[in-house]
Amino acid sequence: ESGPRILYPLYILSAFSILVGFVNFPPGFLTGSKKDPAGWQERFLHFIEPAGSSYFPAVGHATPSWWLAIVASLVAVAGAGAAFTYYFVKVDRLAKRTGEHLVGLPNGVTTTNAFARAGHKLLVNKYYLDHLYTGIIAGGTKGPIAKAAYWVNQNVLDGTVDGAGRTAVQSGKLVYEKIDQGVVDGAINASGRTSDAIGEELRHINTGRVQNYAAIMFAGAAILAGAFVLLLAL
Repeated sequence: ESGPRILYPLYILSAFSILVGFVNFPPGFLTGSKKDPAGWQERFLHFIEPAGSSYFPAVGHATPSWWLAIVASLVAVAGAGAAFTYYFVKVDRLAKRTGEHLVGLPNGVTTTNAFARAGHKLLVNKYYLDHLYTGIIAGGTKGPIAKAAYWVNQNVLDGTVDGAGRTAVQSGKLVYEKIDQGVVDGAINASGRTSDAIGEELRHINTGRVQNYAAIMFAGAAILAGAFVLLLAL
């Protein structure tokens, strides 16, 4: 049997269903009296019926069928009696005799009869509704969707990320080789070499002879004077 968390709600629902069943009795059945032939359940039904005729259609009451009620009750009682006899008499008796925990007779009708065994298997598997939903409907839906999502992840998302990574690597190599090494470092190295060459040439001027310095000063003064004359001429 199931645990208390399932059994106790079932007990409560069973009690309410039994009480509600009394409300469905025919008028006056087991509850009527001389002063109140219809009974309390009829008054209750009239109390909960819609009263606004402009909003609700007329409520009709079906004629009670005694044979249907009797047959349905006998079937329910017979089923309950058969289940009680099988589980609480035969199975319990065999379990006490063998000392084993049994949920059914080892050589019962579901073991010896193929039709009963198939019916029992159908009931145990709940008409295979769970298998129909989880295995066929949900499984048939989530399988293709999962495969499609995996393909999109591998080919679209990962492809985009990997492509962006490869593009970034190639761009980095291009910037390093062409711009950093070729332009930036080339310009710095060229300026260094130019400064070195200029310094090397200027070093030859620094001879330590006074006449050379005087000649340079005279040449500079002549150049400045020529430039001044040209400016005045313009």
